[in-house]
Amino acid sequence: MTKPKAQKIIRDYLFENDSRIFGSNLNVDRICFTYPDLDTEPGQIYDLDPFALFKYRVDGVAIKTDTGTATVAIKINGTAIEDLEAVVITDTIGYVGGNAFNDVVEDDRVTLEIIAVTDATTLTGNVKITRM
Repeated sequence: MTKPKAQKIIRDYLFENDSRIFGSNLNVDRICFTYPDLDTEPGQIYDLDPFALFKYRVDGVAIKTDTGTATVAIKINGTAIEDLEAVVITDTIGYVGGNAFNDVVEDDRVTLEIIAVTDATTLTGNVKITRM
């Protein structure tokens, strides 16, 4: 698959200039998200990182609903991260760590997939990551 030229230019610029843009130590440690108006149908997929620009490890997820409950999976290219394949979420924030199959490389897609929703309309949280 050929990448669009504009994406390559942006990616090359960020990698060549990240210390000037982000400081001497580029330390991205989380992917924050809020998904309002949840679809209650199982199988709904939300992008967390649709096109990874660098290698990182998914360490875990801190997540909550506004009301009710939901069950979600965090996936890399469609494969669930071990221990994040069926995270049960309530209106109290909770953290669940991932154990295996959690390394992301350039161009990977990281998603949150809805498995079940009961009376929840919004998901809010962040995915903890460690750059490799």
